Amino acid sequence: MHNDEPCRTITLTKGQKAICSEPDFAALSQHNWHACWDAKSQNYYAGRSMKIQGQYLNLMMHQVVCFTGLGMEPDHRNGDSLDNSRNNLRPANLSQNRHNTGKRSNNTSGYKGVIKQLRNGKWNGKWIARIKNQQQLYYLGIFDDPYEASLAYQRKAIELVGEFTNFG
Repeated sequence: MHNDEPCRTITLTKGQKAICSEPDFAALSQHNWHACWDAKSQNYYAGRSMKIQGQYLNLMMHQVVCFTGLGMEPDHRNGDSLDNSRNNLRPANLSQNRHNTGKRSNNTSGYKGVIKQLRNGKWNGKWIARIKNQQQLYYLGIFDDPYEASLAYQRKAIELVGEFTNFG
């Protein structure tokens, strides 16, 4: 059971496993799925190749389980890119999907949306809160404390994207 939903696992390459809902298992397990590393998100995804008109195309498991249509894409609610259970996938636009990510690996503040303020290339001890949504960058203020800057980021993130907000 996964989130009160019966689930199964599908073994992938590279020692990885994908989770899917019980009703999807029979159809998904008929294919050979492999672990696809995404360098940008630093996550594995379950994918398979299929040949269409002589060309190989990659098909991702989360796209098969949660077909969204144009302008939308599946979003993993819990951030686990190998959890393709129905309860974990939801349609999202690109901006919503990007907001449901954790802190970047090069984060120096400890908080998502908070960066050091630099003056002439040197840190002046201040913190800037900012957020980007739908190609618009919002500057939320300059703060003495990174936690206070984080609170400003969190308030604006909830206002802009609601349930897709991930402060991780």
